[in-house]
Formats: sequence, structure tokens, C-alpha cells
Amino acid sequence: MNGLPLADLFVLFLYLAGITWLGVRMGKGIQKQSDFFMPRRFGKSMMMMHAFGTGTASDQAVVVASGTFRHGLSGIWYQWLWLFNTPFYWLIAPIFRRFRATTTADVYALRFGSSVAVLFSIVGIIGLAVKIGLLLKGAGALVESGTQGMVSASFAVPVVAVLFVAYGMAGGLGAAIVTDYIQGILTVLFSVMLLPWTLSAVGGLSGVRETLNDPSMLSMVAPEGVTPFFIATFAVLSLVGIVAQPFIMGVCGAGRTEMDGRFGFVAGNLIKRICTAAWAVTGIAALAWYMQEGADLTSIDPDQV
Repeated sequence: MNGLPLADLFVLFLYLAGITWLGVRMGKGIQKQSDFFMPRRFGKSMMMMHAFGTGTASDQAVVVASGTFRHGLSGIWYQWLWLFNTPFYWLIAPIFRRFRATTTADVYALRFGSSVAVLFSIVGIIGLAVKIGLLLKGAGALVESGTQGMVSASFAVPVVAVLFVAYGMAGGLGAAIVTDYIQGILTVLFSVMLLPWTLSAVGGLSGVRETLNDPSMLSMVAPEGVTPFFIATFAVLSLVGIVAQPFIMGVCGAGRTEMDGRFGFVAGNLIKRICTAAWAVTGIAALAWYMQEGADLTSIDPDQV
């Protein structure tokens, strides 16, 4: 059968409708402005999955698997570039919690004045618009690949956009945190679910090594592009930039206590590092499988592997 069975499509529809309903339902509990923008009532598990969900998008798994398929295991650094910053999150989170601000722009307004806050807001809107565009593009590619073309990317992108805008506007940050919790659990499961079968199909890691027969494909550092200097430079720049992200206040400050935000920020990002490793190994195993099957690699779109 070409495409997904009707049962799978029904489950996909049920998931999208359920997430949207849950987010909209969260809006009924909003009684004041702070409930919408900064509800400081979530515990460690919620904050952990919120940090994981905020820092993880559908396009990232595609980018890592695609990069690994093209360049080998060094493709993992497309998302592991933030790896060395993770310990600093333990220190950053309580600082933002103590600001008692609603948004990051509020902090800039207090420290530098309204003009800097407005500039930050404009830059943030532009940056997030690009990020959301990439997220939607990745989601579209994922849906089209997963449904074997039955649901096209051009159809999936506007549908996903309408759904997350609907529950975001209805439930605010609280809706995002609750839906991140559910979607985060599913993301972790889906990140590792395919890996055992993929490795089994190619004879495990030893089968991957024998099939590729190229040590550079199994190297964590590529001879070109993703070099040690590139990794170190990006780590420093991203550490400076993480505190200026528009979403950082919600990730650090929506917990009940400083420890909730601190634990959530660090643990959520550590979970992402583990999932990134799973994406990379899946990508390299997929490359080995195609080679074992004698496929023409030039005709394969790595984004749909």
C-alpha cells in the first residue's frame, strides 16, 4: 500500500487535535495577565520537558540525521554545538528567575531603557520568525516522509501553523508548557524507537563500520567544516547568545522555585543531547542500510531519510 494506513492517519489526526484541545483548554484557567505570560506554578518535570521542547524542534532531528547521512557522525555537531554550555545553565536559570520579569525585553528596559528593549523585541521577532519557518519546513518534510507522500509538506505546514498558533493564543505560556510535556515524552520515545531496528538491519555498529569502510565517516570531527576550532568558537558565541534569546525568561522563570527552573533547564537540555546522539546514529545506520541495499545515494534526499 502506498502511504500510511488509515489507522495511522487517524492516530496522527487524533494527536494534533488532542494537543490543540489541551492547549485551548488551558486558556480557561487564565484569570490575570501573569497567568498568560508567566505562570510561575510548574514543577521540575514540567520545566524539564518545557526546556527540552523549547530547545527541540522537528527540523533539528532532520538536520542532524541529514548531516550525518552526508558527512558522517560529525553531523551530530549541528546540534551538539551547545553541549559545552549546558553546565552554565545551572547558573543562568536562577538569575533569570530573580529578575521577576515577564519577558527578556523587560530586563533590557530596566537596565538600558525602552529604546534597547524595543530594538531587542524587533530583533527577537525577526529571529523567531526565521526559526518558526525552519521548524515548519522541518515538520513538513517529516510529515511528508513519514506518510510516504500521502500528506504533502505544502499541506502539513499551514495545518501545523494554525494548530500551534491556536493553542498558543488561547492558553499562553501555560499551554506551551503543558503541550511541551506531552510532546517532549513522545519526542524522546520516537528518537530512540527506530534505532534498535535500524542497527539490527545493518548488523549493528560493526556492520555500519564494515559497510562504510571510511574512518572519517565515523569521526566526531570532520576534516572540513565542523572542525575543533569551529566547535570551540561556536560554543563561546552561543554561551553569550543564550542569555539574549527571547524565550529564555519563560524557560527559566515559569517554575514554582529557582530549583525548578534550574533543574528543568539543565535536565531538559541533557535529554536533548542524548536524543541528538540517537538521531546521529540513526542517520549513519540509514546510510549503511542504503549502501547494503545497493541504492544510488545520489538519488536519495537526505532530508527524508
